[in-house]
Amino acid sequence: MMKLKSIGMTLGLAISLVALATIGLSPHPGNAQTTVLYVSSITGSDAGLCTQDVPCATIQRAIDLAVPGDEIRVASFDNLDACRYTGSGASAVAALNKELTLRGGYVYVHGLGDIWTPGVIPATIDGEDARQGLVITGNISPTIQLFTLINGAGNQGGNLAVHGAHPRLTGITVLSGTATTSGGGIYLFNSEAVLSGLAAQNNQARDGGGLFVQGGGVTILAGVIQGNTASESGGGLYLKNTATALEGALVISNSAVSGAGLMLDGPLTADPTQVPLILNTYVRYNQATGDGGGIYLNQAIAGILNVIVADNSATNGAGAYLRGASPLLWHTTWAQNEGQNGLFVSHAPGLPPVPSFPVLTNSIWVSHTVGVYIASTGYPFPLQNHATFNGTLWSNGADWAGPGEIVHQNDVTGDTRFTCTGQAPACLAPYHIVADSAALDAGVALGGPPFDLNLMLDIDGEIRPSGAGFDLGADEVQEPQGVFLLPPLSMLVAAPGQDVTHTLSLWNTSPATETFDLTFRPDHGWSTLVTATAITLGPQQNAPLAVRVAVPTSAAVGVQETTLLTATSRTEPDHQAGAVQVTQVITPATTDLTVRKTSATSEVVSGESIRFTVVLTDSGPLTDTVAVTLTDTTVPTTAIGGLRAPAGCTVNLATGITRCGITFDQPARQSHLRYTLDDAVLPRTWTGEFTLTTTENYSGGLVNTVIAALVSGIEANPADNVSAAAVQVIPPPAPSTLYLPLLVKQ
Repeated sequence: MMKLKSIGMTLGLAISLVALATIGLSPHPGNAQTTVLYVSSITGSDAGLCTQDVPCATIQRAIDLAVPGDEIRVASFDNLDACRYTGSGASAVAALNKELTLRGGYVYVHGLGDIWTPGVIPATIDGEDARQGLVITGNISPTIQLFTLINGAGNQGGNLAVHGAHPRLTGITVLSGTATTSGGGIYLFNSEAVLSGLAAQNNQARDGGGLFVQGGGVTILAGVIQGNTASESGGGLYLKNTATALEGALVISNSAVSGAGLMLDGPLTADPTQVPLILNTYVRYNQATGDGGGIYLNQAIAGILNVIVADNSATNGAGAYLRGASPLLWHTTWAQNEGQNGLFVSHAPGLPPVPSFPVLTNSIWVSHTVGVYIASTGYPFPLQNHATFNGTLWSNGADWAGPGEIVHQNDVTGDTRFTCTGQAPACLAPYHIVADSAALDAGVALGGPPFDLNLMLDIDGEIRPSGAGFDLGADEVQEPQGVFLLPPLSMLVAAPGQDVTHTLSLWNTSPATETFDLTFRPDHGWSTLVTATAITLGPQQNAPLAVRVAVPTSAAVGVQETTLLTATSRTEPDHQAGAVQVTQVITPATTDLTVRKTSATSEVVSGESIRFTVVLTDSGPLTDTVAVTLTDTTVPTTAIGGLRAPAGCTVNLATGITRCGITFDQPARQSHLRYTLDDAVLPRTWTGEFTLTTTENYSGGLVNTVIAALVSGIEANPADNVSAAAVQVIPPPAPSTLYLPLLVKQ
């Protein structure tokens, strides 16, 4: 279960934790009992046991055979044929109620052997407009990766429905799904799901054309929600009483009667951990025939940060419509929303009514007929609608209107000077500001102890403030200065009791020698600045820095340490740079392995030898002992005359399989069956050479594949744990005939 914590202000926006949700999306730890099952709709058969050489034909058959902890690999291509998975009748194409890993994208090559190689093209699940694509139920947390679900149909969740489960979904696309009530593309109920790399397009439903989320706390990362339709509310998304976090999304060109882009229906709660968050997101070109073109909030409290709401249309609230809602908004840009007003602030009728109390800090409001309209409840404060603006650039036909209450301070006027306002590819960063914008350095100061990382990054993830102060709107112009800390954001993971080190560089780009004082502010006090607190650098010089984080053994999984490192020039105090280090506490023994195999030649003559080189890399971030098994396979076996492998590897010529045991740990040493490197240095690399001698009578293709697997632990990115090299074996040239002259002596 993922919880976004509140730090700093009234409502903490956990951008960093949301971003880190992508770390650790891999399946369960390696386990000797884990079984891998295989599925191909082209040549598979459900009469078998879903083995590598005899895969099943349907995903459901593999699910039925699997036990919790197993992995199912689903082919996107069978040789050169594209796979498609569907069902019959009204039952879903696949129903999942077990703790499994379901991976699409595999390329199944057979003929010279049975090779399953991970690819990047998702596997297709087709509901054929007659049934749901995938249904996930039960208190489980399966891993689902690389699937396209199309043409699904159901009551709740046309393409994908999740009831009480908490899946981790990566690389999921839902297209042309239909729901009679909720969630044409996706329906999530009481779920703590994490969706990373989502695309929801051209789905339709009564409510929540693209997605419908009710209850729970879903996290949606890096999504494109486009062209979806709701006959009532929430064309792109409908969030109902949920602590969902939407981060790094494009919500564009959706349509509905109300809340065309996004409908937030509740919760009306003072608990900051239970409210929805909208972060680093574009809401554009959405069209409502009623109210709320971009966003509609109904009796909801929400946190909105670094959001651009532009080019939407509606009768009232072309950008946003508030009905008894009290969101907190920081660094938002509102522009060119077409309707009677950009923001409509209203109340939920009743005795007494539920008024709206939006608070907007450091925002831009330009190019509306009326920027903000505040309606009246007919009652005095505190039952009156009341909008608060602090730090605002105004440039509208009328900046505000209506009988309700508005408080505004630190107002700014002038030319906004956007970079561009169109669409890609002509406009890649719409509604960003340039260096001579009136919004530059015009915002009010934010943050302060305890440091809140979320308010210190703009829509592009760049550090704010840059320059003399905070910029208004979602974008922060990165002003040239004499000092830089690189990278500005470093994110690592560590297990309880582990140490990790963030490595940075301090750069002096000014023409003079300067001394920089280093200060740092950690969240929990786990961080230590390893280097000196004062560094002198000449012009154009740089120096390495290190921040070490010692995670206590008592630290809970999911907690994060956030540290702000600041470098300030003693002679020019306005020459200042900041960098943020985030350390996420995860389940022990996570690492990221990468394996690469290359051959010294692409063609050899029968009977000759081929040298293959394998490079295994452990990128950490954990630096304790890591045990790895390498499995090297050559097909066909008839091509193998001999095979020489590194010491510690076991060769089986009959099967063409070589297995090697490799261990990364400390101290640096090498012995039989163990290859070890100093764990203070990442990445750690092992290189091995395999020499294969071909048989005299074989000619044709030869494929050598290597797979790296953790003996135990969690693999952060198993997609790069497989590598293959192909070599063509050609017959020797035919012997030449030599003709000698015959001399006859008389």
